Amino acid sequence: MNIKIERHSSRNVPSPKYQPRLYFFHPNESILENLVSRHFRPIPFYKKLLPKVFAQLGMKPVKAAWRQRCGCSCPCSPGFVLENGYQDIYVTLEASDFESEQKINRMPVKELDNHF
Repeated sequence: MNIKIERHSSRNVPSPKYQPRLYFFHPNESILENLVSRHFRPIPFYKKLLPKVFAQLGMKPVKAAWRQRCGCSCPCSPGFVLENGYQDIYVTLEASDFESEQKINRMPVKELDNHF
């Protein structure tokens, strides 16, 4: 699986008041598609990708909690809040990953449990 990762932050030193965020983005997703699907993201699929993301960054895996209101106080920017660190992480999935994710997202819950 190919994952593109960009680390952004103006923070150079960890702050006890801030927990970094990790966001997943889908290729070729329009603004309208993004607005519609914000509440229906395949969280189990994302959780499965977290170890690969951390490995590509060369960092030890940390606890990550999904939050619908990760980026602000409204539910417009869902993502993971990480236990520690000082840089936000933005992951862009490849088109082929997006297609397989959509298939997984449409699976009934029982099939999702068996899939992972």
